[in-house]
Amino acid sequence: MRGRCLELFLARCTRHIRRLPPKAPSNMELTQELVKKKVELLEQQKAKATKLNKLLDAPGGFNEVSRKTCKNLEAAITASKRPGYFAYYEQPEHVKNVLRSGEVQRLQEQIVHLQKQIDQLTEKIEKSADAQDVAHTDTTITSLKHWLATYGMPKQQSTSDLYTVFAPDKKVYGGTTHYSAFRTQSSTMKKGRLTK
Repeated sequence: MRGRCLELFLARCTRHIRRLPPKAPSNMELTQELVKKKVELLEQQKAKATKLNKLLDAPGGFNEVSRKTCKNLEAAITASKRPGYFAYYEQPEHVKNVLRSGEVQRLQEQIVHLQKQIDQLTEKIEKSADAQDVAHTDTTITSLKHWLATYGMPKQQSTSDLYTVFAPDKKVYGGTTHYSAFRTQSSTMKKGRLTK
């Protein structure tokens, strides 16, 4: 009898649980999901950037071809003052093929697109973190002592630059053969907002 009642109770609870709407993920879980997604996007972006970097920096890559082309053009300018024909530098076939296919441009656009997605995720993560902070800081301050206990004592600010100060002038008037040099007796006033 007791076992049967327990089975009926569990069956009823299971039906009620199935009817309940799915539990919304908490802010912490949402933030963790967003961070995982951001890490995935960063890894994809790193892979694209590495591929682009290989195209640029590899031996016989775009940077080397560009350097050789510039040197060749400088030599061509020098040789143009002399009669005769000058053979220009020809790019390797694999570089021409990559340029024709537009792979560099496509990789660059993909990197920019991934960066936009990463920026959007970063904003969402910051908003989620701010929402968590707001949820945690729902304390009501009732007195000055409570405020100081929660947020700490304020630091004493220097007020020395706020005072009006009189400082002796350092100017020395030069002497001549007839008169000796002397220091001025005036003092300079540095005006502040407070008077000491």
